[in-house]
Amino acid sequence: MPIANKIKIPNSKDSVLIGTVERGQLKKGEHIEIRGFEHFQKVTAGEIQVFKKTVNQVRAGEQCGILCRNLIFDGVHKGMWLGAPGTVQTTNIVKIKLYMLNENENGRKQGIRSGHTVLTFCTTWDKGCRIFFDNELLMPGEVTTGYLVFLREVPIRKGSKITLRESRRRVLGHGVVVELYEQQFLDTWNRFDAEGFLKDLKPLDENKKRK
Repeated sequence: MPIANKIKIPNSKDSVLIGTVERGQLKKGEHIEIRGFEHFQKVTAGEIQVFKKTVNQVRAGEQCGILCRNLIFDGVHKGMWLGAPGTVQTTNIVKIKLYMLNENENGRKQGIRSGHTVLTFCTTWDKGCRIFFDNELLMPGEVTTGYLVFLREVPIRKGSKITLRESRRRVLGHGVVVELYEQQFLDTWNRFDAEGFLKDLKPLDENKKRK
């Protein structure tokens, strides 16, 4: 479940996390983990509410509020994902299939080169990154396969739909994640060698539970 909001309960160590369940189900009392942006916590799901009604479990497609016991409030941020232990995947490199909007779709008039800086929106998070592709130039209206590289890990999975923007108002294109790769250390874009960095990528096994 991507986290859309959080509420601190006064005079308590508990907090409420709000979002829409994307897959599976969650029952009261189950252990859950929260991952994303180099933060990680394990907590227990307490009371669950759907439209101000207390329920024993929540299923995919339902918007809910989950009471989390002993949550470190400052360690949770909008966009992080909540799920069963070991199931939330994070990385800083993904492969995408992208369609670039044309001018008639309020897209760009000119193409972009590999290494272009974009703002990526996925579920409830948005982060800056760079996009790399084999073509020298990607023109409006074209479809391509490329790589998104982030400086820090983000919660994401195969099939995630993304929107690329050059600003919060201007959409560059839409895409879908087709592959995840093992996270690579990257602390700055200075002297970044894209060819060498992307040469030996190892696919991330989504079926392998994380510790």
